[in-house]
Amino acid sequence: MSKTLGTILLPVVFIFCIGLVDGMCDLMKLPLKTTKKSVSAAPKADPHDNLMNNKKNLPYVLMVTSLDDGISSTPLLDILPQTIKILNDSPFNGIALTLMDPYSGQPIPSKEKVAKKAQNIKAISKKDIWARVDINRIIQRCKGDPYYEKGWTKEELAKLSTTGLPFGKVRKMSTVYFDKIKGWDIFDDEGALSDFYKLWTLSLKFAKTMNSGIVLDLENYHNHNHAERYSVSFIADKQNRSVEEIITKLEQIGVHLTDIAAEEYPHVTILNLFSFYRQSTYQKGQLLIPAYISYGMLMRAKERGIALRFVEGGEADIGYINTSLYSLRKKINQRGSNYRDWLELFPNNFYLAGTITIWNDPSKISGWVKQDARGDLYFRSLVDFRPYLSELARNYDFIWFYVPSVIDYKPFDPMGAREFNKKLDILIKEQKIN
Repeated sequence: MSKTLGTILLPVVFIFCIGLVDGMCDLMKLPLKTTKKSVSAAPKADPHDNLMNNKKNLPYVLMVTSLDDGISSTPLLDILPQTIKILNDSPFNGIALTLMDPYSGQPIPSKEKVAKKAQNIKAISKKDIWARVDINRIIQRCKGDPYYEKGWTKEELAKLSTTGLPFGKVRKMSTVYFDKIKGWDIFDDEGALSDFYKLWTLSLKFAKTMNSGIVLDLENYHNHNHAERYSVSFIADKQNRSVEEIITKLEQIGVHLTDIAAEEYPHVTILNLFSFYRQSTYQKGQLLIPAYISYGMLMRAKERGIALRFVEGGEADIGYINTSLYSLRKKINQRGSNYRDWLELFPNNFYLAGTITIWNDPSKISGWVKQDARGDLYFRSLVDFRPYLSELARNYDFIWFYVPSVIDYKPFDPMGAREFNKKLDILIKEQKIN
């Protein structure tokens, strides 16, 4: 399948070059290229296939969070009923949570435990609770990772039990599991890939019970070296294999993920936060690792004729923060061009979504959000995001909100989130799908 993917690289590069020329024009005067494709357009043949049916003609809105507050960071299997009840008051259609912490190397839970927890959550939840699965499970922890240098000693590990440990301690305990991996464990040399497949299977079972979907996060949280992070050549060198072997195996992983989905939940909606369907900046002629896995998933879904819906999230293309409508529209146009061949090649399986990060009080944002937003220069309150949400809703009928720990929105805090939820609910209901 790598040859097939290679044949569509040249058009992508050509389109990218054309996009650079387009960017020199006044985009505000150009007709906006349509990138909208209804996620509900996939064949409806399953009682669980009503996820995107929205009678109010509003975009489907999902919350994805990386808060490390001891509540939202709690895996689904340990989440408390009162937390689910808090989420019932949120303005989102769905909320994505992990079965297991992406930094954890703990044993995969039993299917019986997952099934029981899913039924308990379903009984009290008014929202679609999505299961999030992270590729981080198969990636070596490299020096420079914030948790790498804080590992526990063997003596400390011997005294600790994994049951009931605070979130941070579980992360610190996982160094042994991840350190033995060479790059990415794509050949299952250390058993991490097998664990990932088990976690994927259990997450699909959970999502089917909840009548929800899956969030697939192909981000590498263990290695932040940009020249290595998603490089096929880096893995090939690390494992003394050819680039062709690595590409073939990555696509086979995507194939197997689809095969598992076909057995467990064939009409599932999978939000892939980013596919990285573009050439590597560092390795000429190669795509980045997530693109090959994504391509394998899509090719298999097409071959088998299943109605799996693969939604590309746009994290790497649109980004969470745009400080002008001009910038957002330009990215939407370019993205539509970049993915045009995939939209044509996989008409029943591939869709595009929009993404955004929002806040209400710029004095309470920090970190990368404050840097990207340039303080309070553009967004002084929640209402300033209205035209950006409208632009996303005009192009996509699926929008996911990324809620990091460096903004003032705390969705798991019943008191702190109340007013924010009210304001956000108004903004969301204003966004009609054309």
